[in-house]
Amino acid sequence: KELSPSELQLITAWTHIAQHNWDNAAELLIAIIADFTKSNLRSLKPELLLSRCLREKGLHDSANEQLIAYEKHTPNDPLCREQIALLAFSRQQWKKGEEQLRKAYQELSDLPKPLTHQYVNALRQQNKLAETKLSLTQFLSKWPENAFLRLEKIEEILQAHSWEVALPLVSEQFTNEKDSLRPLLLPRIASLRKQGNLQQANELFSQCFGNNLDDLATWNTPIWCERARLHMAHHNWISARNTWILINELSTIDLMDYAHCLAELQLHKELEELLLSVHSN
Repeated sequence: KELSPSELQLITAWTHIAQHNWDNAAELLIAIIADFTKSNLRSLKPELLLSRCLREKGLHDSANEQLIAYEKHTPNDPLCREQIALLAFSRQQWKKGEEQLRKAYQELSDLPKPLTHQYVNALRQQNKLAETKLSLTQFLSKWPENAFLRLEKIEEILQAHSWEVALPLVSEQFTNEKDSLRPLLLPRIASLRKQGNLQQANELFSQCFGNNLDDLATWNTPIWCERARLHMAHHNWISARNTWILINELSTIDLMDYAHCLAELQLHKELEELLLSVHSN
């Protein structure tokens, strides 16, 4: 069957989505969505796709409008309920998101793996601790290697135990030295640092990434940046500066923190060189 121009454009939209180019995908879908018949709206679901793009862009009200339009011709669709739930989670409407996933999949065992950690998080955000523990146990028994579920398990551990008890239990969640769970804990480390819990932040960092020379070879830019900021939190400006200079690509915030270190150390020439390098780029 020869594809219509709108169907070809829909495939192009998927190409943009594969690259997380939400702007181009949304623009394309908006331009072609009126060309689809009601039958094609049901089967090809461009409104759900557009809603996803708009949600990813942070345009929550517009995303919701697409979901409302879709439900007018296709009510009680589990795929639509998924998008309603994800939009609710983006708005921190935890109860609504949980309820939509429950309606879409009445048996928790049917919940697709990518949605499980968001469902568990929604339960936790509502302080439904018993349900959180039960669901997490069920999901982990099915997908024990899933890093996002193990991250939720760590959150459960940290909330249920004192730090001294929790820290060894956290390290037990790692499967190996290159476990993808480790970098997922960077936001938790940063949160501890920002709250002034510097010892806990340092201990969790060490548990995740180590500190010896063999460990350093595996660090990526976000890990190095957090190491630098931990030094800064301790006002250890020399170590922070020596860490920043090892990082090749710095964001705007990274550059500001680097400049802060140089200023604290009164390294005027290095600050001037930094400014020159920024201007030259």
